[in-house]
Amino acid sequence: MSFPSRLRQLRSETGLTQEELSKRLHINRTTYAHYETGRRLPDMETIRMLANFFDCSVDYIIGESNMRKSKQEDTSPEELPKSLEEYVKQADELTLYGDAVSEKHKKAILAALKAAYEAVIKANEEDKNK
Repeated sequence: MSFPSRLRQLRSETGLTQEELSKRLHINRTTYAHYETGRRLPDMETIRMLANFFDCSVDYIIGESNMRKSKQEDTSPEELPKSLEEYVKQADELTLYGDAVSEKHKKAILAALKAAYEAVIKANEEDKNK
């Protein structure tokens, strides 16, 4: 996804108009509109500010990654299955040996990750009880 498309997507997720967003970020509305149309590219400081505002990585906002966050934050054991599911769902361009992975196979990957997660939780509990 291109930077202008990603920026439009992120703004639409917030429900803000270009005018509202540009005011919050202290950016001229016309300048911001040019970012969304691709007529102008922001400097690195502005890209970082946009990524921070939308709570995503710079790679995500510029379209170099489909993973919203570049680094995994600490995740509680209760949140991990949801986090794994989001990870697999967000991996639009997940490939294996150069071939796209089908939705069916993404579900199989997710099931395997969840099974591995459950096995680790169980082993961790057993270790604690020793």
